[in-house]
Amino acid sequence: MVQIEDNLSRMDQASNSLPQQNKFRSVLLISGTLLAVIAGGLLFVLAGRGQSSVQAPRQSQQPQQTPVDTSSRSNSPNTAPTGERKDIMITGGNYYFRPNELRVKKGDTVKIIFKNDGETHDFVIDALKVKSELVQSGGQTTITFTPTKVGTFEFYCSIGDHRQMGMHGTLRVE
Repeated sequence: MVQIEDNLSRMDQASNSLPQQNKFRSVLLISGTLLAVIAGGLLFVLAGRGQSSVQAPRQSQQPQQTPVDTSSRSNSPNTAPTGERKDIMITGGNYYFRPNELRVKKGDTVKIIFKNDGETHDFVIDALKVKSELVQSGGQTTITFTPTKVGTFEFYCSIGDHRQMGMHGTLRVE
């Protein structure tokens, strides 16, 4: 009889511990699932950030540019010089020119109004012997010249390594 009572007592204890074990397993299962969801969400967010920040090393803050055509279009490549005056506003900053692509015609009188929104900068076109004075931040200067040859010419800032950092552009003379 004692043995039966012992067995009944053990069965009773076992049946009482089953709900506790089930509760513990349920808590573990819910906690594990919740942790997995949080970890997955965190990985998703981090992966999204990683894709958007994969870029070339940042050397220039140059914004996207579209060419500024300061000439009237002609289908003839042998268009005679117009002798027109072209006023072009260029903004320079750290380290960009905006716009960074210009088009004029041979013989046009080109007036560059260079406005500086950054450190000290200048405006240079070696091939056309164009060079501005140094312009302090917030200042501006005007450079006037007449291109006498057709071609593509680079303009740039000659201060330190500004040119290498992206402060350059293209002048196309047609």
